[in-house]
Amino acid sequence: MNITEFFQEYFIKGWSRPESYNIFDTISYAGLAVILVYLSYLLLKKKINFTFKTALQIIPFIVLGSIVRVFADSGVYPRFFWTVTPGVWIIFFVTALACLYLDQRFKTRGEITVITPLLLLIPHLFYINIVNGSAIIYFTFFYLLSLAPFFLLRSKFALLKNNFNMLAIASHLFDATSSFVNVDFFNYVEIHVLGGFFAGVFDTGFVMYPLKLIILPILYLIDKEKDNNLKNYLKLVICVLGLGPGIRNLITVILGV
Repeated sequence: MNITEFFQEYFIKGWSRPESYNIFDTISYAGLAVILVYLSYLLLKKKINFTFKTALQIIPFIVLGSIVRVFADSGVYPRFFWTVTPGVWIIFFVTALACLYLDQRFKTRGEITVITPLLLLIPHLFYINIVNGSAIIYFTFFYLLSLAPFFLLRSKFALLKNNFNMLAIASHLFDATSSFVNVDFFNYVEIHVLGGFFAGVFDTGFVMYPLKLIILPILYLIDKEKDNNLKNYLKLVICVLGLGPGIRNLITVILGV
């Protein structure tokens, strides 16, 4: 297999058909994400003050990116690099950061960051056709159940008293719950390499919950960072990495894609 065939087999095929990630594109996309995060922070660290409110403001962008991603699977949008992972997330992550910059540049209160994706979401609503409404009930039940221990223990641990940390944890529990519901109740397959491996070994998507506990030591280490803006930016990225695939999974099963 030459380089062209290798790239075709392990990268391009995943852009043109419903993909199952492999070890090569997973590592490559992770490396690309690290580079994008690093360069974007170097460019914007003196231009944007990243806060807990900032993370809340970009949630509409995450929803929009997830819908575009699902619509690429369903045929509403053509499948190519910029409508699937990682292209679609590069577009919306960069656009969200640009909107955050404009909000702070013109001293608005987040209107540009929130309103822009909401306006772009409107035409997509006409293509929404709920197929598996029961998935919403399953998801809500198990999601609230997964959140409960962290809220019950919140007063006992400094890590959990931080609102940004709780949002990051909630984001990844959202992803874990959507994977669990899709795999165990609607016969979907976990497409990511690590999650798919363990879901296959244990024959359940529930395994995503303990896997997501890795976020706790990561947040603990981030909290040791003295640069508060960098600390918040890293937590924002963690939120995106959890909510992005989580919302995509949920929309996928609800629409029956």
